[in-house]
Amino acid sequence: MSAKVYVGNVDRRTDKRDLEQEFGRFGKIRAVQLWADRHPSGFAFVEFEDERDADDAIKELDDRYVLGSRLRVEWARSTGRKPPPKRRFRFVFCYLPYSLSYKFLCYRKKYGSYTVL
Repeated sequence: MSAKVYVGNVDRRTDKRDLEQEFGRFGKIRAVQLWADRHPSGFAFVEFEDERDADDAIKELDDRYVLGSRLRVEWARSTGRKPPPKRRFRFVFCYLPYSLSYKFLCYRKKYGSYTVL
């Protein structure tokens, strides 16, 4: 099972091969994603094949001066964006009188109930 590790405070001059070499000491690496050139303090994600290798890398390299800066190495918190929640109902109002205000509908939606005909 793969394990993803967040690497923070990566120096701008660090490239993907440097990270692969530094983290490769702890086990087989599946992927490296680096964002160091666009941000003042870059960051990266290193994905290991085994969780134990990722845990060893975190214990060894967290808060250590490596590759030109003091790295922050920890478990990645999320694997991706969550989809927006789906709404259960959609209201369609037809044949409403012009005298009915939008505020009244919002008030009824929030505090009351609608009658379905």
